Amino acid sequence: MFLAVCQRLTPKELEEFMDLVLSLQEKEEIDGRMHIIRELLLEVHTQREMSDALSVSIAKITRGSNALKTISPNLKNTLRKILK
Repeated sequence: MFLAVCQRLTPKELEEFMDLVLSLQEKEEIDGRMHIIRELLLEVHTQREMSDALSVSIAKITRGSNALKTISPNLKNTLRKILK
């Protein structure tokens, strides 16, 4: 249901919808996860360097790395293009 709603919204509506369904803390956590994903996809730094630069635990970096192993190569390439 959530994704179906998101797909039908304009960018402005999507922003408002996210404000409706997510708390500030949840949005910050998602933003942090996106930074981890971006760094992992760029493959420039070690996980230790990412952990230090992003002020997150190695465990969070490892979880992000493991999650990226479960997605298709197509999605991984698309995300690389978007997040670079």
